[in-house]
Amino acid sequence: MLDLPPAGTTAPPHWRLAPLPGAPLYQPQAERLAPLAGHAALAASPALLAALALPAAPGQLLSACDSSGAAWRLRRIDQDRPLWAAQAVDESRARLLTALRGLLGGRLAGSVLHQLRSPLNALSLHAELIERSLSNGERPGAAQRALESAAVIRERLRELGRRQDAMAALWFGGDEGAGLAVVVERSLGLLRGYLSLQGVHLRGVGLDALGGAQLPRGAAEAELALITLLLAACDGARHNRVGESEAEMLLAAESGAHGVSLELQAPSEADALGRELAETDGAGLLAALALLLEPSGLRLEVRPEQALTRLLLPPRQGPAGLARDSKQPRRP
Repeated sequence: MLDLPPAGTTAPPHWRLAPLPGAPLYQPQAERLAPLAGHAALAASPALLAALALPAAPGQLLSACDSSGAAWRLRRIDQDRPLWAAQAVDESRARLLTALRGLLGGRLAGSVLHQLRSPLNALSLHAELIERSLSNGERPGAAQRALESAAVIRERLRELGRRQDAMAALWFGGDEGAGLAVVVERSLGLLRGYLSLQGVHLRGVGLDALGGAQLPRGAAEAELALITLLLAACDGARHNRVGESEAEMLLAAESGAHGVSLELQAPSEADALGRELAETDGAGLLAALALLLEPSGLRLEVRPEQALTRLLLPPRQGPAGLARDSKQPRRP
């Protein structure tokens, strides 16, 4: 049964804007939420039904919990009648993650293929060198050259294995408990070629400050979110560059009493990505990324007036979902 959350709990601000992809529509009725079509009815408490029946503007959000304690979001759809979209937060994350993987996969297919083809090309080259060395075995140094090529092949095979593991974790999940430094390294490695083709230079500052910061869960989600933020910043940097000068982005890391922060300094243009992801705007896209980042403990802050986007990993992480107080993280 869906019910109002316990007194004193508040939903994070980004829950209001984050899309509910594919959420069914319901109307409050006696003891339940009746679906408009094709879905099972949801049992609901009298308190929740009373709250849903109150006048509300389209877009207003109510949070709820089911009998297992899982969080739900309900968003008013219609002005004239109590029509609400309802979806569990975990389902919203899963749907948004699938959509984001599809969106980024299409945009970055060339970069992904290059990451895998580069070591394969090296394998082919050195296999050919070994073949030549073996066919000229009587010549001085042939055996040594063959051994050197074999060593290169072994290293490229290890490299290819690492890249395949990283790609599988990113596009299919399963890489839990990764370090934040690894997430950043993989994201930059995937995007460097893409940014270069776009005429954008990314400068990293203090990234060693990420140190041993660990993400207990959601490493793939964090990597996809960071890639999305970098793509939005790339678009913004290109459109705001002056004359023929090279567009620039700055990614800076810092560690201190506030935790670990990763700042992306560049104007961001997220509207196009938002429309592709879930027919939303730039604010909706950023809210979706904040929702995806919750399991990792990373918090997303955006200051458009300063052309600044920040990911913050606090020293102490609470459970994802409804916060027990309404205080926001202190900004460093």
